[in-house]
Amino acid sequence: MNNEYDPNEKHILDAALGLFLKQGIKRTSVDDIAHAAGLTRVTIYRHFPSREQLIEAAFRELLAPLRRAAAWVERTPDADIDAVLDSVVQGLAYLPPGDLTACLDELRRAQPAAHEAFSQVRREALRSMFARLMQVAEAEGRLRPGLKRAVVEAYFMEMIVSFLDHPAPQTRGVTPGEFFATMKNLFLYGILKDKGS
Repeated sequence: MNNEYDPNEKHILDAALGLFLKQGIKRTSVDDIAHAAGLTRVTIYRHFPSREQLIEAAFRELLAPLRRAAAWVERTPDADIDAVLDSVVQGLAYLPPGDLTACLDELRRAQPAAHEAFSQVRREALRSMFARLMQVAEAEGRLRPGLKRAVVEAYFMEMIVSFLDHPAPQTRGVTPGEFFATMKNLFLYGILKDKGS
């Protein structure tokens, strides 16, 4: 299935994801999703022929804001470093309410292929954004001398993936928006030099 869904499919995926995050994947039946979406079970299966396809599509749709942000970064060659970082933050600070960490862990255990598909889409979007971020930073002459790109990339990826996969910051009341705004500041002031330098 492609990455773009029609309005009915988007409605189904939103209902499914909301239930997965609220009550878990295993505890959510197709009937539950149909009820939450105000549709019939038959309609759900018309759009998503199996429960597994529905689960995979729901988690891919969870990444839609991140994919859109990555696409914006790719097609906006004149964006400055602040605009690129803002798009990264906006693409990541979208997370819906619910226990995403537990849900992703359940997905990994119950449906490894769907979890791997989710992880691959996430990695590709993040790597694309990081590559553009570094390109803009280099073009603006704002990278601190002596930094190894591989280390900065590992730091960037690890911060983002750790927040999504591990509950520690979230259980301390840190919202995705707060986390990624702080990450932006760390990137700007911990890795880049001042414009005037």
